[in-house]
Amino acid sequence: MRQWTDELQETLDALERTNEALLRAKTQAETANSSKTSVSHDLLQPLNAARLAASVLSEIEMPQDGTRRRWTGHCQRWKT
Repeated sequence: MRQWTDELQETLDALERTNEALLRAKTQAETANSSKTSVSHDLLQPLNAARLAASVLSEIEMPQDGTRRRWTGHCQRWKT
């Protein structure tokens, strides 16, 4: 009986160490993901501003020489 108790205790100790390691890994992954999300937002913000400007420009009356269409066409290609 004592041997089973010792084996069970060893198994529980190993499980506790594994759970602690998993918790540390999860925390690291969440931190890395949060950093990526912030960087992604910072990189996309100027592109979103350009798209907004292009949509405003597409509403402005311009000469019928295709200038507006060319400009907004370039901006539309930036979409992610």
